[in-house]
Parts: sequence; C-alpha cells; structure tokens
Amino acid sequence: MPTIPQADLEQYGEVIDRLVTTPVGKSRGNMFQPMKAVDMYDAARARFGRPLCLLAAEMISERVKRDDNVLILTGSYHPLHFPVGEMDGPPGGATLALSLDLGLGAKPFFANEPPLVGLMEEACRAVGLLPMPYEQAIERDHTAVVVEFPITDHEGSRRAAEELMDRHDFSLVVTTERLGRNRKGRYHSAGGTEREPQDRCKVDHIVDVARERGILTVSVGDGGNEIGFGSIFDETRGIVNWGETCRCPCEDGIVSVVESDALIVAATSNWGISGLEAALAMVNDNQDMMHDAAVERRVLHHLANMGCADGATVMTTPTCDGTPESVSLDVVNLLKATVAQSFRVSSRRF
Repeated sequence: MPTIPQADLEQYGEVIDRLVTTPVGKSRGNMFQPMKAVDMYDAARARFGRPLCLLAAEMISERVKRDDNVLILTGSYHPLHFPVGEMDGPPGGATLALSLDLGLGAKPFFANEPPLVGLMEEACRAVGLLPMPYEQAIERDHTAVVVEFPITDHEGSRRAAEELMDRHDFSLVVTTERLGRNRKGRYHSAGGTEREPQDRCKVDHIVDVARERGILTVSVGDGGNEIGFGSIFDETRGIVNWGETCRCPCEDGIVSVVESDALIVAATSNWGISGLEAALAMVNDNQDMMHDAAVERRVLHHLANMGCADGATVMTTPTCDGTPESVSLDVVNLLKATVAQSFRVSSRRF
C-alpha cells in the first residue's frame, strides 16, 4: 500500500492528467486540433470515473508481480515515411519498460514488425536496459526482450497472438501509439487515410487475446485511431477529424474499435506514458519509477540519430508530433517535480 493517503493520490492524479493532456507546442496542421485530446480525455474520464493515469497505475500495481513477463506494444512502421519508425511511441515504451523493471521487477517484452526490432532494441539500450533473448534475459537484471511479430492477415495475426501469449504467460499488455482496426478491419492515420495492411503487423489481436484470457490491458493514445479507443468508441467518432467517415474506401472512420481495460488519453502518447510512470511512482513509493529529463533527452536523440521520424514533420529530429524537444523535457520535469512534491506532502503528515 502507498504511504501517500488515497485522497492525496486522487488530487495528484488530477494534476498528472492535466499535465499530459495540455496540448502545448504541438502542430499538425489539419491533422491536429488542440482541444481534441482534451475532449477525448473528458469522454474517457466519464467512462472510467477517476484520474486515468492513477487508475491504470493502480491496476498495474495490483496485477504485476516480481519476475512477471509484461508486454509493451508500440512503434509505427511505413516503408517510405517511417522506415525506422515514428518518434511518438518507442521512447515512451522504453521508459515504461525501465519503470516496470526498476519498480516492480518485471521483465519487459516488445513485439514488433521485423523492421522495427532494431529500433526497439536501441530504445531499450538508450534507457539502460540490455536487449537479449529471453533465455538469457531471465538470468540477468535490467534486460528486455524484443521479438518479431509477423506481418500477415487478421486470421494469421490472431494465431500468432495466441502462440505468443501461450509461450510467455504475460500478466500485463500495454499499448502506446499503436494503431487499432476500425469496425471494417482497416487501420488509419489521423489524417483519415488507410495505413496499408501489408506494411504493419496487427498487434491489436494480441490485446483481444489478452482480454479474453483475463490479462490486464492498458492503452495510451492521442488520436482516436489507436488501440484502446474502442472503450469510448461512439464519443471519439464525434470528436476527431475523420471519426465517422474516413478518406479510404471503407468510409467507416478512423476510430479503433479495440477496447482495453484502462485507457490513458494524452496530448502526445509519450507524455501519457510519462504520466503513467509518475502515478506508478506514487502508488509504489518509488520515485525511480518516473524517469528524468536526462533519460528522456538521451532516448529522443538516440532514436533520431537512427532515423526515427517525427510523425508530424517526417523529419528525423528529437521532436514528437511537431512538439519541440524542450516541451517534452519540460513535461517530464513537471511530472518528476509532482512526484517529489507528493512525497514531501505525505512525509509532513506523519
């Protein structure tokens, strides 16, 4: 049990959610309107009834035990625009892996398209985790496992998901900035166009299998087209651009039908993950579970140097969805300060 009183946790949970949903410094032209993330947050908050980052952190802390395997799904691949991946998603996935490793003693896994395996391995190295095959990783602290997930059709993806879940017995699946299918089985960009199915693996089937097996699922997103927004499907269709009718032949909108047990809506998915880490730090009385700006900067620069591209500008810079690097560092600093303040306030009560 956390030493911070529940009433204080709720208040700091509100602060965390507000920080990660503030759409500052971001530009996507017609793809992004500042209040969309806030409106989606309000819908999710009405659906779940409590601060979203705090609720997810409590669920994770209750379910994940030391030496458990946990699976993180992130990364956006396109052979032309994102041949090395997109900047929103992998940095947060890596810092969350570090948080779960340091705070809960869990073993983080990633499952990606073959072209993104190297990206996720480098993201792990940037935060201090060594990627290794599972048989070796379980023998050493502070490691991560990155496995290939096949690019195939829905039926093949379902079979691959079942095999992966059978093999590794995960207690948690987290998705961040990972596309989920709409009602017609199509995947879309935030701009309403279809993301070609032959270019990406359909990891949303992993979430389906996990939910059927009673494994906790937590999703983070910022556009409504990601895994998890099925939890607020009708509301999101009325909020986002291209929500009800997309620009591809399916004409069913970009909103994902795939649900999760907990959904975190943020202005940028990386920030949503940082908010989750901050809440985990408070719930588990461990400030190390919230990474600092030095780690944030290191992973952003490392992946940019590899060729990972900003999703808004398609430039290989240490920016995220058009947001300057300095803003992402400021968000991390503010969250880190919020965690520290929660512990100071709590210590004065006893």
